[in-house]
Amino acid sequence: MKLYESISKLPLGKFVDCYVDGRFESLILEGEPTAEEISEAWQKILTQFFDAMGTADQKLYIQLLKEVNTMVATINQANTLINVMHKTYAYQLGIRLNKVLGTNIKWPQEGREQINRHLKRCTSLIKPIEMKLAFKEPALKLLQQKLESGSDKKPTWEYFDRLLNLLEENFSVPIDYNIVTSRFCDKVKRMYNLKTSATNARKRGR
Repeated sequence: MKLYESISKLPLGKFVDCYVDGRFESLILEGEPTAEEISEAWQKILTQFFDAMGTADQKLYIQLLKEVNTMVATINQANTLINVMHKTYAYQLGIRLNKVLGTNIKWPQEGREQINRHLKRCTSLIKPIEMKLAFKEPALKLLQQKLESGSDKKPTWEYFDRLLNLLEENFSVPIDYNIVTSRFCDKVKRMYNLKTSATNARKRGR
């Protein structure tokens, strides 16, 4: 199984497939990755993209989204393991639960009373995560609404078409959707920086 996980490798066309159309299978290089693996790869790509050229709000949105997804995954995995261990205990499940919650509980090979005490402690550790999640989810929703309703609304294929045409005009070289996403970001930043410098120079010359 192999996926694109870096904008320095991902062609712009495949990035836009994912970003505009939600065709995340475009990230698959070989094999049959799970939906979770594809989602993790896309989060890495999107974070790199916004780090390269995104606005502050977009970067904050990605950071919040990662935090919320991590907390949801932790809560779900921990609750599932705890429920299983209440019914059928196995030492290796305790080790997995330690990894999920970041704990270092010394799970016994047997002994239901001690096991139940440990499970109760793990259940109590989930509560603070749930409280943080309850705080962050509304913030994420508000930020998403702001991005969708404002000038930061998700771009379309036409938006990227216009950007590629502008890049060709400014750099006088053919540029198409085969360009890797990182180079596209660099060229867009250079173009805007050049335009900003030219505008400032004209203002100073007045």
